[in-house]
Amino acid sequence: MTQSEIEGLPSYLLFEHCASDYDDDRFWEEFVRRYNNSLTLSVCHVYRRLNGESQPPFWLVSDLLQEVYLKILKDRCAILRGFRGESEIEAEVYLMHTAISSTIDYLRRQNSVKRYVQTESLDRTHLREEFRRRRYNILNPYTGKLAEDDVIKILRRNFTGLHSRRNIMIFLLHFREGFTAEEIADSNVFNLKPSSIAHILDRMREKLRKVMLIEESP
Repeated sequence: MTQSEIEGLPSYLLFEHCASDYDDDRFWEEFVRRYNNSLTLSVCHVYRRLNGESQPPFWLVSDLLQEVYLKILKDRCAILRGFRGESEIEAEVYLMHTAISSTIDYLRRQNSVKRYVQTESLDRTHLREEFRRRRYNILNPYTGKLAEDDVIKILRRNFTGLHSRRNIMIFLLHFREGFTAEEIADSNVFNLKPSSIAHILDRMREKLRKVMLIEESP
């Protein structure tokens, strides 16, 4: 397989090659090129959220990313083989979940998580419940009983154009994963200011509300 063919692989096939062609560095180089920024964003987000500090030091980000990649490599890439999505956005969010989980585990082992608000639980279930609650409060008025997969399909169907993939990713990071506009901007993944990201989110939320009203009308 040529380098251009590797770069053109959809994410689910890249995952398969990384798992099956485990020792072929070309697939892993492409994996890092595509996803390292998103994994770094997730690591920094969890650190700031649990430690209450603006930014983790470089050496700690490096250690945390190493933990993430070790988790991805574990059991001959069981995580990659377990991916059941198809879209690029689903793949990216799936990996970000892995990074969030791995970072929480690492910080707990190192006893470096501080009490962020009063005596919040550090249990991973608590964080998942927090994300679920935030998603429900914001998305439920627009989506009714739709499953998350249906939400993604609606987003992909109704948001098209030059920056559609970027905007859908921003939407999912904010409403599904709990990232603020400032945190998304600080990651430098999208090269946008917080005000620009907030504007994108407002426009998408309003359009989604109108779409859902139309689809639910008799």
